[in-house]
Amino acid sequence: MQHNITNQESGMTTTEDRFGPKYLREQLNELLYTSSTGLNKDSQKVIDEGLIRLLHSKSIKGSLGRDIDSELVMYILVEAPKTFATLHLVFDEPLSRYRAIQSFKQSHFGDDILSSEPGEITLCDSLPHGEMCKQPHPHHFPSMDPWTDDSLHLFIKLRRKFIAQWDEPELAESHATQTITSYFDEGLLGPDPDPVKSLWEKMSASMVSSVFERTETKTFLPQDDIEEMILYNTRDPDSRYNHVLQLMGIQPCNASENDRELADYILNYAQKIFLIAIWTDLEQLQTAMELFKHAHFKDEDLPLEEWSEQEFETVLYHHKFVRMEETRRRHPGHIWNARSIRDFQSSQWVFLAPNISTDVQTCNFDKACPIPFIAKGTEQHSGAHAVVYKYTIHPAHFKDSLHQVTHFMAHNSLGTAD
Repeated sequence: MQHNITNQESGMTTTEDRFGPKYLREQLNELLYTSSTGLNKDSQKVIDEGLIRLLHSKSIKGSLGRDIDSELVMYILVEAPKTFATLHLVFDEPLSRYRAIQSFKQSHFGDDILSSEPGEITLCDSLPHGEMCKQPHPHHFPSMDPWTDDSLHLFIKLRRKFIAQWDEPELAESHATQTITSYFDEGLLGPDPDPVKSLWEKMSASMVSSVFERTETKTFLPQDDIEEMILYNTRDPDSRYNHVLQLMGIQPCNASENDRELADYILNYAQKIFLIAIWTDLEQLQTAMELFKHAHFKDEDLPLEEWSEQEFETVLYHHKFVRMEETRRRHPGHIWNARSIRDFQSSQWVFLAPNISTDVQTCNFDKACPIPFIAKGTEQHSGAHAVVYKYTIHPAHFKDSLHQVTHFMAHNSLGTAD
C-alpha cells in the first residue's frame, strides 16, 4: 500500500515557527531586562548563561532567516556569541544580521575585538559601498554593507550590554575560563565522554511528528537536522572525521588508515545508515559500518526491503545483511539477527522523510514513510474524487524554497493512485 498525494495548488505563505526571525531578539531583550542594571559579576553570569541557553543551531538559523553551514554556527557559538547577540539589538532584518555576521567571520572579528576601545571599531572607508576590503586589518569591517555610521554608533553603544567592565583583570580571566567551561559542558567544544549517547539524545530531541492523517503516529528527523548530526561539534573537515571516529570508539590519534577510510565512507556515502545504526543501538558499530562499506551499501540503497515474519523465521540466512556478514566474519550472525534487522528496517523511515516539490504533481510513498507535514489547516474542500486539505510542509523537505510553504494537498479516500 502506498500514500498517494496530489499537489493541486501552491500558495507561498511564510510561517513563523518557534525559532523564527523574531524569537532570538525577543529572548535577548527579555534576558537583558531580567538581569540587573549595569553589568557586574552576578548579572554577567546570568547573561552568559542565558546566551549559552539561547544560542544554538536552530535559533541561529531562524534569526538569520536561512540555512547556514556548520562552520558559521560554530564561529558564532565559540568566537562571537556576544557579537551576534549585539547584532540583534541593532538590526531588525535577518538579511542585515546575516551580512554583518558573515563580514565578522571573514575578518576574524570576535568577542575579543568587541570589548576593545571604540576607536578600534571603525568602518573601512577605503572601498566603495558593496565592495569587500582585503587589507589585513581585522578590526575594520570588510564591507560597508549593511553598516552605516548610525548603525555602527548604535553597535558600539549596545555592545556594552553584554560586556562586563571588570575592576580586576584576574576576575575577567577567571570569568572567561568559566564561560569556555560552560561551552564544553554544553557539548559545544571539546571531547564528549559519551558521544553516542549525546548524539542519540540530540536526535530524539529533534524528532518532528507528522500531522498527515495516515502517518500522524510517525515521527521523522528533518533533513537539515540529519545533515547537522554528524557535523555537530565540528569546525573543519578534520574535526568531522574525528567526530565520526569518536562515535565508533576510535581515538583520532590512534586511528589507522583503514579507520580514516571508513570515516570517509560514512561522511560521503552513509550518513543516514550510520545514524540509523546509532538510533537502533546496534552492537559493534564500527564492525557493522565496515561490513556496509565492504558491501558498497550506501544511503542511496535505502530503504531496506521490508521482510515479513515468515521470511525471518524461514529464510533469514538469505537476508543481505546476514550474507554480507558471512563473507567477512568467521562467526556469522553475531551482529545481524532477526531482531537487529527488524529494528533497522522499522527505524530507517525516521530518516527517510521525502522531499516534496511543486514540480511533481503526484507523489507515491511507502505506507511506512512519514510525510513531512507539520501543520494541518482547519478547512477542507471536496471534489469528485478527492478531499483536499491544506498542509504546511517542513521547510527542509520543500525543494523549491528556503521558507516554510503551505500547499493544498489532495488525496483520495482510498489512498491509491487516481
